Amino acid sequence: MKKRSGWIAAMLCFSWFLWGCNRNNPDWVPAYPVDIFISLDDPTFLQLKNFGGAATIQPSYGGKGIVIYRNGPESFSAVERTCSYRYTDSCARVNISSDEIWLECPCCGSRFTFDGQVLNAPASLPLRTYQTSYSPSNNTLRIYQ
Repeated sequence: MKKRSGWIAAMLCFSWFLWGCNRNNPDWVPAYPVDIFISLDDPTFLQLKNFGGAATIQPSYGGKGIVIYRNGPESFSAVERTCSYRYTDSCARVNISSDEIWLECPCCGSRFTFDGQVLNAPASLPLRTYQTSYSPSNNTLRIYQ
């Protein structure tokens, strides 16, 4: 019985070691601190006046920027522009597709929904998402982690 429990303990340690090595998964995107307010009256965000509209915030926020999407009257999605596949590549930054149907990475070809879910590989993990809070009284959107 001692041999068997020793073998089980060894396998658990080995499994833990392998899991620990997998923490350097190339699909893992680090969390970036974000807490910003944007006015939807700003001409930069004109696309967000209508449902289904999308806009980007430049790389000074998040890793490589943020994509904002208007889901409904007071509902918004905000996702990291850093592609979840080989995120350290300089070109791994998702863009809004020309037909505004999805987000796509010019580097690897992965496609994502506006709420960050993977549509097409090679990415296997969704884009990092941010919380949003809309204030209709002053037409301001808060994006935060």
